[in-house]
Amino acid sequence: MSEYLLQQTLSKDAKLSGKTLVWGKKTSVKLRPAPVGQGGRFVRTDLNDCVIDVDHKNITKAWRCSKLENKNGSVSIVEHALAAMSVLNIDNYDIEIDGGEMLTFDGSAKPFAEAIMKAGIETQDKPRTFLKILRPVGVDLQDGRKMELLPTEDNNLSVNFNIDFPHIPVIGKQQANYIHSYDTRPINMPDIVRARTFGTHGDKMMRLKWLQSLGLKTMYDRFWEYGLIYDSKSAYPINNTDLHFDNECALHKALDAVGDLALSGYPIIAQLNCEKTSHHITHMLLKKLFAVEQNFCLGHLRKSKNSTKITFVGI
Repeated sequence: MSEYLLQQTLSKDAKLSGKTLVWGKKTSVKLRPAPVGQGGRFVRTDLNDCVIDVDHKNITKAWRCSKLENKNGSVSIVEHALAAMSVLNIDNYDIEIDGGEMLTFDGSAKPFAEAIMKAGIETQDKPRTFLKILRPVGVDLQDGRKMELLPTEDNNLSVNFNIDFPHIPVIGKQQANYIHSYDTRPINMPDIVRARTFGTHGDKMMRLKWLQSLGLKTMYDRFWEYGLIYDSKSAYPINNTDLHFDNECALHKALDAVGDLALSGYPIIAQLNCEKTSHHITHMLLKKLFAVEQNFCLGHLRKSKNSTKITFVGI
């Protein structure tokens, strides 16, 4: 006897609120259950309930984040909320928001994951549909930045992320590995959701005069409040010494990659290797993935009741 891994949603609504990172706007977010087979959606309650599907076709250009847009509206900095949905195996959900910028909180996905787990997770009555990589798909910018999706026999998502900041010795070279199993429901939050975003003192995001010229001083203040900021001399973040992990920078980049892969619209079965990459490169990878149908196939995961074996069944 065997059974398929089933779709999941939230058991009830989860509410969050706060000020956004870029514009400092007070914003309310509600994570809501959704019907089986719907997938993920953002709903702009301030734009007559404009619906924006979590779909790679809706990715639009943005600065240092992932942004979704259609003819009716947009929403930016979606990657942390989507990463939380992914690591907790949530398939169907609405994210209602009364503005165009998602909340960032402490720069991690932890607040979203906590809200989901507090609301509870409900199993639905149809199998999950997975996207399985059949052949290597990669993006190589020929400057050390590259990303590739490789086939795997393990029926999970394995992420390997390497970063290198030679001008910031305290960061230097870091590596993060994350293996996401689809056949378990997390009892505790995975460590990856706690990894916070970071910046380096002197880059554009931390130049006060440049941000002031754009009317974004609040972004400077907010990032100093919650982010991890490094410079070339200090042996620890110059605004925050309580690192959650020694490789927190690399682990956050892996978190971003997991959230960005959710824009495919499917849980992905693959090995993901990343070298010094960013949101934009993940977007390029998704575009290349879906450009050729032979790169992947869709299917379900079937679990034997008498063993731990998981089998992929194409559809």
